[in-house]
Amino acid sequence: MWQAIKTRNVSIRLLLLAVALFWGLGYPLMKIAITEVEVFKVLWIRFFLASMLMLPFCTSSSLWSKKLLSSGVVLGTILFFSFALIILGLERTTATSTGFLSALFVLWVPILSKIFLKQSLSARVIFAIPVSMLGILCLFGMRISTLHYGEMMVISGSVLTAIHILLIEKYSKLYKSIELTFVQFFVVAIWSVLFSWLMYDSFSVSLVDIRFVVSMVLLVFFSTLLAFWIQTKYQSYISPAKAALIFNAEPLFSTFFAVLILDEILGVGVYIGGALIMLSIVVSQEKTT
Repeated sequence: MWQAIKTRNVSIRLLLLAVALFWGLGYPLMKIAITEVEVFKVLWIRFFLASMLMLPFCTSSSLWSKKLLSSGVVLGTILFFSFALIILGLERTTATSTGFLSALFVLWVPILSKIFLKQSLSARVIFAIPVSMLGILCLFGMRISTLHYGEMMVISGSVLTAIHILLIEKYSKLYKSIELTFVQFFVVAIWSVLFSWLMYDSFSVSLVDIRFVVSMVLLVFFSTLLAFWIQTKYQSYISPAKAALIFNAEPLFSTFFAVLILDEILGVGVYIGGALIMLSIVVSQEKTT
């Protein structure tokens, strides 16, 4: 019995690590996409297509329940604004600063869990949090300086990311994961269409090349559809603090794919930071008997 539980726990952690990988893949893919199409137009295409792909699997009548719809609207709204703040902050600061500051959700999750959910922190998690933060700092080679408007937007987005993780922990136990994911995707798409209209006076897209199409296909299937469905279905099996630490591998994967896809050059700090991030993930896991 204990062996089965241990195997299940390992499998869940590997699935959540795959989520971090898919999200990390999304950064270079988004960079390719937004060179041709405006940010909010890319977002509405990404989340609308993902929601439409999920719709045929939402066969239960509970999809239209007020409780599910209201929960999905809350999750989708928070998810959209976390995306929006981080992207808008990126336009006003450096990519290095954005990468570090957006990953602060790793720190906010256990802090918010302790404040609002009264969840205690194990010694392993307490030790792993600063290790993971040091890893991110080394990974991006950031020098701490005075925070400006752009940096504050990214920090605000990271707080919303942490809130989204905590709410997933709550709502995923109440509803079917595929239906909850569909609703929040559709809500993100609606918000993205609205902001596209407000900022660009249009949400239509002109002709694009094959790189954009391939990037969007990968974004929709891996970084959106599969990643968020796995998160919604399996995150509740472990604590939010541990889930956040696993998701902390996202910048490691994003760096790897940036080198692979965008030919970016790595420094020594990237290797040191990556090792610290993986160490924090391993250390944060509780012993099983």
